[in-house]
Amino acid sequence: MSGSIVSGTLNGDVVVIGFGDPSLMDASASGPPPFDAWIAALKQHGIQRVTGRIVGDDSAFEPHTPGFGWSWDDLVDDYSAPAGALQFNEGGPFT
Repeated sequence: MSGSIVSGTLNGDVVVIGFGDPSLMDASASGPPPFDAWIAALKQHGIQRVTGRIVGDDSAFEPHTPGFGWSWDDLVDDYSAPAGALQFNEGGPFT
């Protein structure tokens, strides 16, 4: 979080730092959505409203480059999809 908390309002941004956990799932995949835990954490700090942005930090991984020996033709195939620090639902759809 950045900014000040006044009367339950965070006057600033919420920063989500990704660490590349591909098992971060929504409720349809397994258990409660991770966003519920994030909301609970904000409420523990007395935050009921956010005036800023939700910012995703995906800088935990190096930039994606093709594997050694791969040709550029391989990049259109599903097995060459990069992993990301903010990956959700194992890279599948957000439902």
